[in-house]
Amino acid sequence: MKGENLVNIAMIAHDKKKELMAQLCIAYCGILSKHKLCATSVTGKYISDATGLQIERLLSGSQGGEHQIASRIAYNEIDVVLYFRDTA
Repeated sequence: MKGENLVNIAMIAHDKKKELMAQLCIAYCGILSKHKLCATSVTGKYISDATGLQIERLLSGSQGGEHQIASRIAYNEIDVVLYFRDTA
């Protein structure tokens, strides 16, 4: 895939939503594998273990991973954010 078609995708999932995020990534693994992925630490490990996708793992959300993603958004380094939050 050419560099201009590469999409930078960030993923964040709260604990009760990690399984749902993994299921989404399993379903779209073929598409996601063609793009640059990053995630908060535990979410990235969870998804990588479930799918085999290569994911840049940032800090855990509580240790600043969400802030790292926000910073990348501010510098236009992220194109899409998948954020599954626990509303309970």
